[in-house]
Amino acid sequence: MSSTGIFGAFAVAVCLAPMFAGEYGTGADQLILSSKFGKNKIITAKLFTGVSFCAVLYLIMIALTYLVCCGIYGFDGGNAPVQLWAPFCIYPFTMWQAAAVYSICILFAAILVCTLTLLLSSIFKSPFGVIIIISLLIFVPMMFRVPSNTVLMNLYRLLPSNMMSDWAVLIEYTTYEVFGMTIMPCVFMPLFAVLTTGIILPFAYRAFKNHQIG
Repeated sequence: MSSTGIFGAFAVAVCLAPMFAGEYGTGADQLILSSKFGKNKIITAKLFTGVSFCAVLYLIMIALTYLVCCGIYGFDGGNAPVQLWAPFCIYPFTMWQAAAVYSICILFAAILVCTLTLLLSSIFKSPFGVIIIISLLIFVPMMFRVPSNTVLMNLYRLLPSNMMSDWAVLIEYTTYEVFGMTIMPCVFMPLFAVLTTGIILPFAYRAFKNHQIG
């Protein structure tokens, strides 16, 4: 699922990079922004289309990946403890619960990549710059690790590609302290992605709405 998630995120970025930047390159932004709904409903529709495309694509990819795995290894054993797969996992999950939690983390990490792509697309004049930056965001963190049990490590785990890795979600134990509450990574990561997505989308909306036609 980690490979599925990471390369799926790259594919989503390639597909969505021209969402706004493509309009700048072709001059279609002049027609869109001068139309009746060009500065409100059309932008909202583009953002909704991008996020829903990402979510639907990932749900299909996750379902296919697990069906293939079950077809190879069998459909039995979902109620077995996850420690049979990851002996050092401290969470009291069964195999199917771990799979569900992991899928949720991957889905919301992908949506986070999607919203970042839409934001950059609304700012950049060319889709190529968007694809390059998102590619660096996805692949560079996979090339190094930071020391465990540090604030830097907890922040490092919140990068999209790490939110799609089994070690960060299920195996290496750490916690996040928020307002005196201790939250497990597999819970905090989707919440962080949802909150960050909610912050990013209005900026993407305003960036295209306030674009100066020239």
